[in-house]
Formats: sequence, structure tokens, C-alpha cells
Amino acid sequence: ALLLATATAIVSPLTQQPVQAQMRFNFTAPIITDSGILGTHHFIRVAVTGMALQDLMIALPEQMERYDKISVTNQAGKEIPAEIKASKDRVAIIFTNPVPADSYVEVKFNNVRMTRSGGEYLFYLVTGKRSGIQGEIPIGTAQVRIPSRDGG
Repeated sequence: ALLLATATAIVSPLTQQPVQAQMRFNFTAPIITDSGILGTHHFIRVAVTGMALQDLMIALPEQMERYDKISVTNQAGKEIPAEIKASKDRVAIIFTNPVPADSYVEVKFNNVRMTRSGGEYLFYLVTGKRSGIQGEIPIGTAQVRIPSRDGG
């Protein structure tokens, strides 16, 4: 006895699923999330991640002649108590209480006066000290573009 078997295969085209690129960042140190200019004020926003932040050090651009004052606020716009020490080329912000992780710090230089007319970039080098770690750690470089007088 001979047994014959037949098989039928149904082939359907594969439907292509859209490819989704996913990037995941897991920051464990403070980072600069924003910086810029609002009128005559320059601001730098830092996300505090990983551990609490004890202080910030900011190297000022050489084009900055002066500013009236510095304000330091959290993400709700409330002032963060801190001692601010300033020299011609550097600002130290020592927080009364460490700024907790998972929060933001915004440093605003009020009524900044510059030596140049505009159309250039200023760079603020930012470092910090985290609770429980000795020495300063680099946070990043905040870039502020000064608009030119002709609007460009």
C-alpha cells in the first residue's frame, strides 16, 4: 500500500510594522537642560539628578561687563536660599540646604551688560558639588546667543 500525502501552504505577505527608534537616557549627574536670554536677563537651567546638589560654580564669559543681581529659583519659581559669591570671572552659589535630586535649579543673571553689540554666542562653564562627593564635577557649558542689533 502506497500512501500519498499532500500539503497545502498558504503564503501571506508579512505586514511591516513601523520601526520605532527608542532612546533612553538615564542621567546620574546634574545636566544643563536650557539656557538663553530674556530681554536683558541671561538664564541657565540645571536638572538635579542622581544625588542632591550642594553648590554651583559658573565661569562667566569675558564679554560680560556686569549684571545687577543673581536670582536662584526652583521649578516652581520659588527662590532657593543660597549664599552667592561673585568675582569678575566666576560665581559661586552655595545652597543653604542641598537641592534634592529630581528637581531643577534656574540661575538668572539680571540686567546683564555686555562689551559687544551682539550677534555672538556666550559660553558659561558650569560645575557643581554633589552631596557625598568630594570636589567639583563638570555639569556642562550653557550657551547664550546674543541677538544682533539688526534683529538677526
